[in-house]
Amino acid sequence: GPNGVMASAFIDLDEISIVSHRNTLRSNASQLRNYLMLKLKDKGLSVGSHAIASAMLLGDDSFLEREERKKYSAAGAMHILCVSGLHLGVIYLFFDTILNLLFRSSLMKLKFILLIVLIWFYAFIAGLSPSVLRASTMISFVIIGNILDRKGNVYNSLAASAFLLMLLDPLIIFNLGFQLSYAAVIAIVSLFKPINSLFVVKNYFLEKIWSVVSVTICAQLGTFPLAVFYFNQFPLYFLISNIAVLFLASLIINLGFIILILIEVPKLSELLIFLEDVLIKVLNAIIGVVDSMPYSLIEGIIISKIDVLLIYLLIISGFIAMLHRLKRFIWIALVSILFLVLSLGYYRYEELASAKVWNYAVRGKVSFLDFIDNGNCVSVYDFNSIDSSFISYSIKPNHLYSFIDSNVAVDLKKDTVISEKMIKKKGDWIAFRSSIVFMNPEKDYPMFDELIRINTVKRAVKIEIP
Repeated sequence: GPNGVMASAFIDLDEISIVSHRNTLRSNASQLRNYLMLKLKDKGLSVGSHAIASAMLLGDDSFLEREERKKYSAAGAMHILCVSGLHLGVIYLFFDTILNLLFRSSLMKLKFILLIVLIWFYAFIAGLSPSVLRASTMISFVIIGNILDRKGNVYNSLAASAFLLMLLDPLIIFNLGFQLSYAAVIAIVSLFKPINSLFVVKNYFLEKIWSVVSVTICAQLGTFPLAVFYFNQFPLYFLISNIAVLFLASLIINLGFIILILIEVPKLSELLIFLEDVLIKVLNAIIGVVDSMPYSLIEGIIISKIDVLLIYLLIISGFIAMLHRLKRFIWIALVSILFLVLSLGYYRYEELASAKVWNYAVRGKVSFLDFIDNGNCVSVYDFNSIDSSFISYSIKPNHLYSFIDSNVAVDLKKDTVISEKMIKKKGDWIAFRSSIVFMNPEKDYPMFDELIRINTVKRAVKIEIP
């Protein structure tokens, strides 16, 4: 697959034996990260804040509860919980500002080298995860362009960093994080000036807030088509939450980075950790408020790959038409809207007009059947052997894509005759664990004996078709 995984296997914990520890750069980074996480806890970071801090500062989200993830996702702030370009960008801007005060213009090259060292040090303590490596490489290329006085095109620096990452791992182009990172950065680089110059703000503080809003709008414009395609949802209040969230997140990230550097300094580190704890609690409270607002999340949006391309075409042509007053780009935008409407309508029509049998496999065993016809669905499964998480993560998304209106569940453990809602389609049998489901009971099945031998049939469920 795109992640280089060819197969998977499952073994029990007591069957694992550690032969030796490989001493790699990543394992050293991981050890340092675990040490820092323990230190944060020891020095008084509360449990709830510790989970958020581990994710935001050190890129380890294993302590996060599912509820917490849901809240951040609904508020459109999930991106601050995994260390990525946003975090490194915040650190870069913060230390760039501080070092600008300390270094004269003659020492600028030294300043840039120091910035690269700081960024890679942060990447190291964040466990050198793929998203961190991507972001560090991206920013390093931009900084190296500055060192070499190549003030030219920032797109070239981005393209060079993407090219290097693709050389190291050609399949990275399928990685969702890679796609979202570059979509966000390209949108910010290209759209920030035109969006930010829509309003000229004289007040310094308000101007900073408007800059954050502009960056948020740019990043959202760049990433929302991909996010909707992959996650089928859109956070409605992303602007409200992101103004507060980005402001707080930058404080939390910068303070957190300073804490990690000064973690061994007694008294001072405890004081800073206390402040960090307060900031994270405020952040959680804001996320909670946004999450509890009505209609905070539009769910169940289904778009195809072609729709994603059409939405990007619409955004790009719309902006070119507005900025350069070019009539032909207005036409391109209008045509892309037309095709988008047709594409969305056609996909829904095609789905609703088809009759299908879905056969879900859990770890190689068939254990869940869906008979879908015209928006009606009958699910046939053994109620005791399926857990709710499998249904919500594997079954529900598929129902979403099939535009299911009504769903009837049938328990295989009980001898049930399935009728009424079943697919009106003369057809075949379906083998289901130790049962056979007949689509057409009257038909003669020459393979029947063979099927019994393979599936050790204990029971047959008949589906009467009028």
